[in-house]
Amino acid sequence: MSQHPDFRAEDPLDWNPRPRPAGEEASQLRTLAAGVARRWWLVALGLAAGLGCAAYLATDEEPAFRSTATIWVPQPSSDGSPLGGIGSLMGLGGGGASLSELELVRSRALGGEVVDSLGLRLQGVEGADLFVDTARVEPGAPGGTLVLAFGADGVRAEAGTESARAPYGRLFRVAGVRLRVPRHPGVERAEFRVVSRDDAIGRFQENVIVRPRDRTTVVDVGITAPSPRLAERSANLAVDLLRQAHSRRTEAEVQERGRRLRQQIAFNDSSLHAAQAQLAGFRSVQETYNSGDLFRTREAERLGLETQLSELRESRAAYAALLEGLRSPGAAQERGLDVFIASPGVMGQPLISQLYGSLVQYQTQRDSMTAGRWGRPAGHPDVARVDELIGETRRRLVGAAGSAMQALDAQIAGVERRRGETQAKMQPLPAADAREEAVLRQIEGLGRMSLLLREEYTRQQLATSGDSIRVMDRALPGWRVKANLLQMLVLGVFGGLLVGVGSAAVLTTLDSTLRTAADAELLLGLPILSVVPGEGRRSGILAAPGGRGGEAYRTLRTNLRFSRVAPGVRTLAVTSAGTGEGRTTVAANLAATVGRQGARVLLVDCDPGRARLHAVFGTEREPGLTDLLLGDAGWDAAVRPTSAANVSLLPAGTPVGLAASEVLESGALQPMLAELAARFDLVVLDIPPVLADTAGSASVAAAADGVILVVRAGRTGREPARLALRQLAAVHAQMAGVVLNDSPGGGEPRAHPAGLLPPRRAGVQVGRIAADQADRVLPGPRG
Repeated sequence: MSQHPDFRAEDPLDWNPRPRPAGEEASQLRTLAAGVARRWWLVALGLAAGLGCAAYLATDEEPAFRSTATIWVPQPSSDGSPLGGIGSLMGLGGGGASLSELELVRSRALGGEVVDSLGLRLQGVEGADLFVDTARVEPGAPGGTLVLAFGADGVRAEAGTESARAPYGRLFRVAGVRLRVPRHPGVERAEFRVVSRDDAIGRFQENVIVRPRDRTTVVDVGITAPSPRLAERSANLAVDLLRQAHSRRTEAEVQERGRRLRQQIAFNDSSLHAAQAQLAGFRSVQETYNSGDLFRTREAERLGLETQLSELRESRAAYAALLEGLRSPGAAQERGLDVFIASPGVMGQPLISQLYGSLVQYQTQRDSMTAGRWGRPAGHPDVARVDELIGETRRRLVGAAGSAMQALDAQIAGVERRRGETQAKMQPLPAADAREEAVLRQIEGLGRMSLLLREEYTRQQLATSGDSIRVMDRALPGWRVKANLLQMLVLGVFGGLLVGVGSAAVLTTLDSTLRTAADAELLLGLPILSVVPGEGRRSGILAAPGGRGGEAYRTLRTNLRFSRVAPGVRTLAVTSAGTGEGRTTVAANLAATVGRQGARVLLVDCDPGRARLHAVFGTEREPGLTDLLLGDAGWDAAVRPTSAANVSLLPAGTPVGLAASEVLESGALQPMLAELAARFDLVVLDIPPVLADTAGSASVAAAADGVILVVRAGRTGREPARLALRQLAAVHAQMAGVVLNDSPGGGEPRAHPAGLLPPRRAGVQVGRIAADQADRVLPGPRG
């Protein structure tokens, strides 16, 4: 048997955990989507329930009418005044404050006034359009029902045990309710309900809509009521009460602001007079109008002396450089002279300028005498005479520079003395100037504050009612507010889908069986070789070649050719986790499908305890596999042809007393498989279920070149499939892949090319293999 140690069953939860593949989340989503699709009826039920609820709510809604009044709200002050103007006074420091002001419409206080004024405790149940122009409910009125009966000459009211009758247009009272009906409303009777004051206020607050218009201070105030007339009266009364409340608050705040401004003006004026008196007393003591002017004069004098002192020091440094240069030899001496002559103030000395010019002239003359081919040597009398003149001139320059330095030292000492005297005179001046400057700043600040306070006081005194809320458009009788049927239906659709899809997803999550190829591949970590549709089992074990089942087994044959265990495969075992999952069906159909292409195939029934293949092909069970293994029969007697083209069958054989696993574990199994592989192109082994006969199944699986694990959609559990794969991995079985049997949807396996795992899982490079290569990786017919 050929072994392939590089390829082992890969269980994501076995002894060698691996990172979750990049597409695993997508696989889980596809699995969940498939489960939801299988439970489409639950989604449809949720959708129908959502639409039914939406339709019921839309048709059962009470009639409502909305009326809107438009008001103008004064814009908060933005005049840039440091004190904030009237806007600051009113606390409307921006748009947010204005909107907060409008929230008074929703306050319980204003709602209570509207309820009491319009008698909103009296709410209609029937006859909502009844025109009642006056209605008042006394605070102590009991709750209950008020029934009005309209006759030809008047109205009769009944409330509990009380009743009253009145002609049209006359005010009457019954059970704490005062009302007047001006004329016959056109109906025979109307029924009203008297609710508590708190309930009426709460309902009014719910029906108020405040909607500011964009980029304006115009606001629409809308109110919804059971009748058009009541909506109109409620909206107009609400904006009137809002305007009155705003005006009262504005007036009170303006008055309070004026009082505080007057107090602040008085205090500021008193502080200003005290500061002015302090400044006058200070200047009389200093005997000067402004000590700052004297300080600045002394400071200018000191700065002039500092400048003069700096210039003298620079000149002295230049003479010192001259002396150092004259004492330096060669080129350093020449550079020192050049620096000295270039210094400011030096060329202004006539004697030094004259001596420097003579020195330059002598040096030039000497250079002309000694330069060139015909130059005179240094010992020549003429050159010696010029050198004597240069030396004499240098000595005279040194003397002139020394004299100039002495004069500069005397000047520097005099300037430093004058500077010290000036600084001594300036010492007491900064403190006096600082005190005077502080008093001046205080006076200036108090003066500005006085002007601002007086301007603000004048502004608030000129404030008029124009700064109050104004009603631009009064409300008209309300219009019918219809339920938004489309919106409610859309909400019903979304809600129903949410409930239906959620329920289906929960049921899918709770389902512990493998139902789709994505489920199996994600759980087991093996390629899906084929997905066999459920209809393949209705007409018998062998599927029709032209049907969907036949196509599924051709897909299995093709994918096996490209699988990772295909090279050199001669024996292929087919097993499952438990019984009834279709391993015998898959083994028989795989053998028949391969045989149709001309390959010689042997189908071996390796499950003596549950032998079925002899019945499928209509042959005898004996002799067979057990007889070969026990040496009771030969090849010619045990192997027999079948009705399927190029397919031979080795049935289970004579039942034995020993357990099937003991027979399969005998030492004769592997030599027998080797001889079978030499006689046939492909040997398909139908071995026992892994969990039903672990030892027997593991023995054959370990000896085979490849193993196919069959799982049945909707029946094979996740844990049994995982445990079966662990058992096969424990004996180092060469796993070829998984076949999903009896799938309701059928179809192809989830598309890894040719049924392979991605390269990271399979350990091989996934690529397209030509048709001629496919014949070399799965046995074809032997010539």
